[in-house]
Amino acid sequence: MKCEKCGYVNEAGAKFCAKCGSPLSSQPPKKKKPWKLWLIAILVIILACAAAIWLIFLRPQEKSYASILEEAQRYVTELNFEEAETLYLEAIDIEPKKAEAYVSLANMYIENEEPEKAVSIMMEAEENVAEEEQPAIEDQKTEMEDNGVVVAWVTDAYSDYKVITSTIPETKVCYHIPHINLSRGKADAINQEIYDELYALLDEQVYQQLEEMPDAEPSLNRMLYAWGRAQDVISINVLTSPYYHYPEYRIYNVSMSTGQALSDEELLSIMSMTDETFRETVKQVLTDHMNDWKSELPSESEYITEEMITNVVNQTIADENVAEARPYLNANGELCFVVRVYSIAGAGSYWTLFNSVSGEIEPDIVCQVNHESANNSDTSLNLTEGYWENRIQSRNVIRFNSNWTVDVYQVNDLLGEVTEDNLSYVRTDSFSYNGEQLTITWDNGYTTGQTELELMSVREVLELNPGMSYVLSELDPDEQMLYESSWVSTDILTDEPIYYYPVS
Repeated sequence: MKCEKCGYVNEAGAKFCAKCGSPLSSQPPKKKKPWKLWLIAILVIILACAAAIWLIFLRPQEKSYASILEEAQRYVTELNFEEAETLYLEAIDIEPKKAEAYVSLANMYIENEEPEKAVSIMMEAEENVAEEEQPAIEDQKTEMEDNGVVVAWVTDAYSDYKVITSTIPETKVCYHIPHINLSRGKADAINQEIYDELYALLDEQVYQQLEEMPDAEPSLNRMLYAWGRAQDVISINVLTSPYYHYPEYRIYNVSMSTGQALSDEELLSIMSMTDETFRETVKQVLTDHMNDWKSELPSESEYITEEMITNVVNQTIADENVAEARPYLNANGELCFVVRVYSIAGAGSYWTLFNSVSGEIEPDIVCQVNHESANNSDTSLNLTEGYWENRIQSRNVIRFNSNWTVDVYQVNDLLGEVTEDNLSYVRTDSFSYNGEQLTITWDNGYTTGQTELELMSVREVLELNPGMSYVLSELDPDEQMLYESSWVSTDILTDEPIYYYPVS
């Protein structure tokens, strides 16, 4: 056995070195197991990292969220809204699923008279806050709406409502410019672009004209909008109509994540459709629509030739026309488009809204606001004997005032014959009356239809709107009566409704 001290080799079994006397080990030293040391070291490192993560990120974050909200509220108390806004947004970035920062920031915006920002942050909250905290968001939205703040992705940036009293009947016009409510100013640029474009149109075709002729009806009758949303897209369709029969549409498709305007190709890509597929869909929808239109035409007409029909169909489904179709989303988030449909008569073509999914025509855009109620406006008429004398030419005169003609009929009695007086073109009409309802049926080659007139009080004229059919008739010398029409009249050449207005 070798001595570890001096190196002398002793006999086996010796307990002490024969040379230096040092004790000798009777058993060889055990080999150390290094893997145990590594295991211990790894466990220590893991525990240290976990503790560090908890200390550095988790525990301080809870304190940070609460302390930031507290500091933000202090700035609100000091009326330093800019610093408070920065802190509230910082808290939202830390805990986007918690409701408190959103609600506090919305209240601050309301207090600072910035309702658009309040709406925007509520819409962001609706998207991000955890389900268990959504009731707090819904309560805040309800409170805002109870105070007259509409909470939606798109609301009015501007609205106006006017009653032109000089016309007979009075003309009611309304205008709305949309505002996209994306938080943190993402939509500021596109909102300004939309506002500038649409208000310039209002100024030119409404306000400048009213300055020159305050009693005249302005060229632009309506500016209304509808909007839809799907995935990352907000889509706005603005109706601008210089005449009731000639609608025009302006499409704005916007990315919710960036606030930037989307091209048609970008919108279609988000909706999983190529431009080529979209154009094929448009062409097929138009083809089906024109086939339906042809099937409804009279089998024989001296006014409509096969050549006229063919030209209208070919113009409508032509590649050049299909290329002009603009895609947008309706209120259900479905892909729709606006495109020209050509016509034999009238304007020659009309911009029309189609649903690309169903192939059907989309409902037109209408105003959703009760302006008279909202403005508490008094639109009462001067219901004096002289007023009604001016509204009627002679006893039992029924007069229709349409967009193209003024037709006056002298009726001896409600079951009597019609004599022509100042007719723009010859019409064949028949009358029937059952004591409560007057029915007029006509067919003049261009228009066919039937009008049913329900008796109602003169004072109910206050509830009527342009675009309905009215007939005014002096049935009793002591009581003027107004008839409201529930008409089913359409122009067979354009498939457009014919609008009648109260007599003048």
